[in-house]
Amino acid sequence: MKRLFIAILSAACLPVTANALESLPFTCTEAGGEAFGRSGEAYRGGCPVEAERAFLSGYIVGRRIFAAQSARDNARHEYEEASAAIDFHAEKVAEARVRNSNPDSTKADRRDAQSDAEHHRQQILLAEKEAEKKHFLMLDAYGHYQEAIDGLPDWKESEEFAFAQDMLTETQAFARAELAIDYCTDELDYGFYLRPHCLLAGGAVVHDVQTGDKCATGPSEAVLLRRGLSDDELAPNSAFLQVFNTFARDENGKNQQTGFFAALFDGGTKYQGTICPIRE
Repeated sequence: MKRLFIAILSAACLPVTANALESLPFTCTEAGGEAFGRSGEAYRGGCPVEAERAFLSGYIVGRRIFAAQSARDNARHEYEEASAAIDFHAEKVAEARVRNSNPDSTKADRRDAQSDAEHHRQQILLAEKEAEKKHFLMLDAYGHYQEAIDGLPDWKESEEFAFAQDMLTETQAFARAELAIDYCTDELDYGFYLRPHCLLAGGAVVHDVQTGDKCATGPSEAVLLRRGLSDDELAPNSAFLQVFNTFARDENGKNQQTGFFAALFDGGTKYQGTICPIRE
């Protein structure tokens, strides 16, 4: 089998100036990261390397709180909408009764009013069932929110937290070192799971570090498919890899999958290059 060589790329980049730090909408500290995560905004890089891991530690916590709070607020909003539907149909029943009792109403008018009243009474029954279901979901969401808040100290010591911190640190190292990447950020997927995705600049190319082949061409988006241990056969000198799906817009403006590539990292979240093609 052909021996594989992984070129270790330098993560060196231009230093972050004081003016650049002042223009950021957050401070590059753990507390600043938590506050920014709570705001619902997604991090796109900007902190110096030496401060970024601490920032991301707080950012992950803030994102978790934001996700739980958003789920709680959405559940409350849906319950309020269901309750408002009951009130709406109750008003329509009352209006129909007025029309039915109006001495100036014709038989046809009263018949229509009675039909409308019956229709809205049936809608009230349906709305009450929906409101009962939404009320249960709201209470559940409130419970999950409180559990998320109360469980933060233990969660910050968990493997899940460490995994998320390493994953985002690796992704930002990839964004700094890979010239084709405009920026990397993340989105909340399936409730809380943080899914990194990166934007490739127009005309930029991500190359295979072993063969020089083109892995992805911009403008396009790379969305994380999975993160895991590296494959000894594919990259024997790497500890972890992040596998990305790549998507580009077609002539109709729809995203079309264009391929896969894997970003490689050592055991300390340092970016080592990209390989492709790979198995899904």
